[in-house]
Amino acid sequence: MNVLIYNLGYNRYSGGVYYIDGLACALALQGHNVTLLSDAPNISSFNLNFPNLEKVISNDFTPPDKHYDVVLSIHQHPMVKASVYAKSHGIPFIPIVFELPNYARHYIPEWHIANDAMWEYIKEPLRNASSILCLSEQCVKYIYEFVPETRAKKIYFNAGIINNHVAGRIYNSGKSNVCAKHVCWIGLRGKNKNVQDLISAVAMAGSKGWAINYITPEHDNLADSLAMKIGVSLNMVVNPDDIKKFEIINNSDIIVSTSRFEGGICMSILEGMYMGKPVISYELPSQRDICGELITHIPANIEELSKALANAPTFTFAERNHKFIEDNFTIEAVGKNMNNMLSEVI
Repeated sequence: MNVLIYNLGYNRYSGGVYYIDGLACALALQGHNVTLLSDAPNISSFNLNFPNLEKVISNDFTPPDKHYDVVLSIHQHPMVKASVYAKSHGIPFIPIVFELPNYARHYIPEWHIANDAMWEYIKEPLRNASSILCLSEQCVKYIYEFVPETRAKKIYFNAGIINNHVAGRIYNSGKSNVCAKHVCWIGLRGKNKNVQDLISAVAMAGSKGWAINYITPEHDNLADSLAMKIGVSLNMVVNPDDIKKFEIINNSDIIVSTSRFEGGICMSILEGMYMGKPVISYELPSQRDICGELITHIPANIEELSKALANAPTFTFAERNHKFIEDNFTIEAVGKNMNNMLSEVI
């Protein structure tokens, strides 16, 4: 099958771009001929060097002139271009939705993306979609709310994808001998207020000898200042590649997600589980729907996080967590699921 995928040119820490790259890799490994189209160069964490995967850069999203069986697209402005191209060529179109304004309002009403006016431009692509792929089951009902007249035959769900081709080598290498207990927090943008909850919780727990591994795309001065002020050891790692990122996760004892937004499952949860680490997450429906009791869900406040950290040494989910991700969210697992989806759509 010839698959055309629209993506954004961005860095590796954009969650949507990361997912689309992983999807292209998964489809290529399943034997599909993939054209990955973006408007600028993309620093990919995935190996995209396959003979049946063509990377094309076009600032106006003009694809190579050849036959395609299906068009997929990331959200934002590429979705409009992809929808117009698919409609004009009579090709099935599958938009990939990460968030919607009414969806964001449910969790963070003041967030700028909760403004309906910002999202009018994607209503037409969602109306004309053959099917829709969501990264959260919770998001499905919001699509029907946002665009009740959508003609999509089916809305599919796939929570995420991890770069197991890198992570697997590190997982099998074992943990380095480190003395301090390390808590890992991964952010997709700098100056993220959610990491401040973790810094405060570690201080409140009175966890002597603990350190926080904070992976971030840019230096976070606010986190640095807070950690210094309250005496918490903060190891900030800026913009590492996937090898370094998974080494840090592997040498951490606990993975924490303090996201308060239901925009699909937090990637750090899947990555931590794959590496066999206990995970503590603020309570969100999608995290529970996907992971069940394999991770520890707590109310979104510093006091509860502090208590959970104090009890962290009792968690023993390593092999079960790893197998769960292996079966559902690796490049190979996602590729098989996409095969099933495409066979229903085409």
